[in-house]
Amino acid sequence: MNLKLKSFAIFLSAFLGLLLVNIAIVAILSRSLDFALEQFLSLKLFLIPIALGFGLQALLYSLIKEKNSLMIMGSGSMNTGTMIACCAHHAADIFPFLAIGGISAFFVSTQKYLLAGALVLNWLIVIYLYRKLIKLRNL
Repeated sequence: MNLKLKSFAIFLSAFLGLLLVNIAIVAILSRSLDFALEQFLSLKLFLIPIALGFGLQALLYSLIKEKNSLMIMGSGSMNTGTMIACCAHHAADIFPFLAIGGISAFFVSTQKYLLAGALVLNWLIVIYLYRKLIKLRNL
């Protein structure tokens, strides 16, 4: 498979995969595909750009990996481990004090803020990966 076709396939599968997983999870949790689609349509201005960013991240990651696989393996596992160690203990601290209804109300009331934050972070990561790719190509 040539590089352009492979790159497009990676981008498209990541983009569509994220959207479909999102719809599937909402449909399963709400027990309603109609609600999941309605939710998707109401949040499309957040979800589609996030999915586009995710597709670009997957594309850039694959291009960087082709260029320098050892760098990706080391930094990827380090970043994953750091993220888990940093964030996991905070969830354990607060969950005993919150009722399920409280968690649900919190996420509903802050949903658009959380999505906006995810969108900004998502595109900052795209910019970071793009700069890494440019650096690797200039070596």
